[in-house]
Amino acid sequence: MKHEKPLVHAGVSEYHGQLMVIIPKRGPCLQCVFPCGLSERRPFPILGPVSGVLGALEALEVIKLLTGNGKVAVGKLLILDGKSLSFKVLDVRRNPKCPVCGGSKK
Repeated sequence: MKHEKPLVHAGVSEYHGQLMVIIPKRGPCLQCVFPCGLSERRPFPILGPVSGVLGALEALEVIKLLTGNGKVAVGKLLILDGKSLSFKVLDVRRNPKCPVCGGSKK
């Protein structure tokens, strides 16, 4: 939050993935959406096609950020289920009591 630089986050595990764009003062941070952190399982298999899809979506969001062309997915959490080949987009909000960004105002 110190430098107020955008972060395009993606995570993958097995057949599943998630994507979120974080822009300080414009939307929630990772702490807002995942206050308890993300659980890690062992072993942690990652399927190449799932990481490829999420990597391509990350690149698309970065291009939109850099060019200002298109609507960036701030305040959205995209979830990929590779087993059913389905996408869900959830609206996520900033937690006003978040220890990371709660004091930030737009």
